[in-house]
Order: sequence, then structure tokens, then C-alpha cells
Amino acid sequence: MEEGDKWVYRGEGNSSLVVSDEQKRQVLRMRKCSTDGSKNKQEANRRDWVLCKDYIDNVMRPLLGERYVASPELVNLTPSFVNRMNEECFQSRPRKRLNAHADGDVLIGMVLPDVCFLPDAIPSNPNPTFCVELKLKQGFFPPYSLEKSKPHPPVCRFCMLQQLKVRKGTLNHLSKFCPLDIFSGNHIRMKIALCNVLETPQNNIRIFKDGTLIFSCQDGNPSTLADLQELTKELQSLTLENGGVPYLDSMQACLESDPVSVMNDLVVKALLHVPPGATSIHPDEYITDHLCSASIHRSPSEVPDPIGTLPAGCVLHAVLAVQHLDRSGVYSIHEDYVRLIQYLEANPHHREFSTMDGPYPPDFITTSPDPTSHLTNGQPETISNHTTSDGSEHSKNHITDISPVGADIPPEINECLERVRSFLVAGTCKDLSVMIAFQRIPDGTRIPTENVLGSSGGDYQHSIKIVDLDPKHSSRILRYVPLEDDIWANYQYGDS
Repeated sequence: MEEGDKWVYRGEGNSSLVVSDEQKRQVLRMRKCSTDGSKNKQEANRRDWVLCKDYIDNVMRPLLGERYVASPELVNLTPSFVNRMNEECFQSRPRKRLNAHADGDVLIGMVLPDVCFLPDAIPSNPNPTFCVELKLKQGFFPPYSLEKSKPHPPVCRFCMLQQLKVRKGTLNHLSKFCPLDIFSGNHIRMKIALCNVLETPQNNIRIFKDGTLIFSCQDGNPSTLADLQELTKELQSLTLENGGVPYLDSMQACLESDPVSVMNDLVVKALLHVPPGATSIHPDEYITDHLCSASIHRSPSEVPDPIGTLPAGCVLHAVLAVQHLDRSGVYSIHEDYVRLIQYLEANPHHREFSTMDGPYPPDFITTSPDPTSHLTNGQPETISNHTTSDGSEHSKNHITDISPVGADIPPEINECLERVRSFLVAGTCKDLSVMIAFQRIPDGTRIPTENVLGSSGGDYQHSIKIVDLDPKHSSRILRYVPLEDDIWANYQYGDS
């Protein structure tokens, strides 16, 4: 990277620090290390970044669609650049993240387009560009028949995990957001879910204006009236009103205001929009009618008709289809994983053909010639809680196959490996983020309609991309079982 580039803090996760360059419209991810002095070797981190790029290019892009996933570029860094980024980002970073910083010994980073902006924006458009980042989470009920006994009434994993985190003190409040509502395809449920996540954002929503963060969770707390009042002011340009923002004296008034309503309307339309030529690994639309008992929509009076549709090719459909590659559940996958480890310990010569954690060559995803090849006794496994347009249950992807090639591995071990690989790929899609960028089109301007959304605030050009697509390491499977035990035990015996 050039020393004169103007990079500013954008955000971070557990393993990466992210900075952005507004002029270049790029973001840069740098690996983090602990401030206690522990460091990984440079070559190991280089391999890690190469694997991550190959995983995005050869696994996520084919599964989710190239339209939704950008191909990353690996770049060389200098120690002085990394150190400068640490110094310049320090004041902007959350206090809880200051125990780790960008590693000056890891001189390679990952560059991606800055999806807070439109890739083909109208030149000299004076209107601001807004971007809503949503962390969607798992969009279907856990496979109860394969895990624990089904709660009555049923509840999704995200809401169950919320109860555990509050009980353990990791969170100080329950989120009002429920992933099943945003994945429902029902416009009413989706819009109320967006209002809920604005009230209790946690790490599930962030909003940007011209690349600058204007709304997010503050110190782990729910939104305040002042937070929503400020957001409403920032969103005022979404409406066609010329006057100032009226005084809003309650959180409900803010959530029902014209600016927030226009934003929510655009987000819902973008999430359900099917771009020309968009495809999905699952050919049929999803028709959903399932309600999580922890959702506000458990009351029939709130949403009398909860049924919605996810059309094939929209971003929610694409994500949900890959999530359904998890067709076994944590406990069954744990058994498969232990069996695999034992087999590889006894047959070390098969390791290069049966790795679960890369490499990810172009043929990692293959096409199954028999669309029923993954059915159980000729029938889909009933774990998806979704039906197709013809009313039949559909629980998994019938197009792709994630299995090893070229090793003389026993069929039962090969099947274990395929299930573990599928589970890990699905795990990535349960932790990704969707970025919806939109900008009002100036009056009298004509552009191709494929990326135009209409709203009461006018016509908007939009773009939607998927980010946070790092591979999940198979070693995590060993930690999932005790966590799952805690989640279910807490829900069964805790407050519901």
C-alpha cells in the first residue's frame, strides 16, 4: 500500500481490523494479533489469507452468486503502514477491542471494493449514498429431530442464544430482532423486524452515510431516543420534504417517521429484489409461514397472515439455500468429525485428499448429476421449515456437492467428510453480513431499471453485496457441542 493513501477506521471483527479509503472506494482488512506479544508466523498468515481468498472465489462466489460476492485482492503491506494504521485508528476503536491490534509482522492484507458506495453511481449525483449493513444470522429453526426435543412453542437458535448471553452477562439486554422475520419474505414482518433491530442493534445492524458510520450499537446498549432522533435527521434526505425534521418525542415516533419508513421500505425491496440473470443453487422459491415464539410476531393480531415468499435469485433466498447445507445439526456433525479425525490418524496418507480446512481449488464445488442424490429414503429431510411453490417440503440443496475427489476413501468416511464440509460452508452463511447501498436518483435522470427501487421518497439506485465470508475452521466443531448444550439447557430451564 502507498504511504500517502488516506485510510480511515471502518470497523473490525475478532481477527481483522478494517480501514477504508473514500477516494479509492476500497476497504482493507489487516490481521490482528494480541497485545500480549503472541504472534503467528508471517508465512502461516500469508497462507491463511490465500486460503481465505480461494474460499471466497471458489466456494462462496459459486454458491451465493458472483453478482452478490466481490472477489478480493491480496496486497503487500509495510510495517510502517500497519503501525500508522494502528495509531490513527486507536481513538475510533471500541474499548472492548483494544486488547488486539493490526499485526505489524503480517505484511499482507485483503482489499475489497467499498460496498458502502454504488459501483456504478450516477456521476455528480448530489444526493448522499446510504448503506445498511445487516448481519442476518440463521434463517430457519434448528433441526430439532436431530438435536434436542423441540421446544413448545418453537424458538429459533438466535433467540435461544440471546437468553443464554443475557444470563451469562455477555449481553445486558435481549434483542428484539428475530432472523426468521427478516427471512420470512413477508413485508410486514420484515419491516417490523427492521424497527426491532434499530431499537436493539447489538451487532446486527450498522448504517453508513457516504461511507461514514451514522448508526450502530453504542457500548452494547439498546438505542436511546437521542440515537433514533439523530438517525432520523441523518436520513431526512431520503424524503421529498423540504422542511426540517419535526420534533419526535418518542422512539416509536422516530421508528414511524417518514425517513425511517423510506429506509426500511428500500431495504425490504432490495432484499427481495431479483436482478436480471440471478440464479440460486436451489431452483424454487421459498414460501414461509413459521413464527419464532420469541418474536414479536407470535401474536396473531400483530401479523394475521405471516406467510411470505422468497423468490429464487434474491439475496435472502441465496443465503438461506446455502445455510440449508447444514442438514445434520451440531450433534450429528460432531460425531462425523470425531470419526473423521480417528480415520485420518489411522490413515495419514489420505490427509491431503480429505482436508476440511482447505485448500479450496476451483473444483471444490461440483455439480451433482442426480438432483435427488442427497435425499434420505427418497424424501427430503424435514428440517427446513420452508416449502416450495408447489407446497412440497425442501430442506437442502440438491444442486451442489461438496465432497473430496481423487482419494480411495471408504464411502462412509467420504460421506462424513461431505457432511462436515457442508456444515462448515453453511456456518459461513449464518455469520455473514449483507450490505444494501442506495442513492436517490436526481429528477429527470434516466438509468437502466434493473437496479432501481421505487419508494415514497422517489426512485433509488441500489446495490446489494455479501461480506464477512471467511471460512469456519473445523476445530470449532469441538466447541459447538458444549455451547449447544448450554443453549438448550438455559432455554429449557431458564426464563422464556
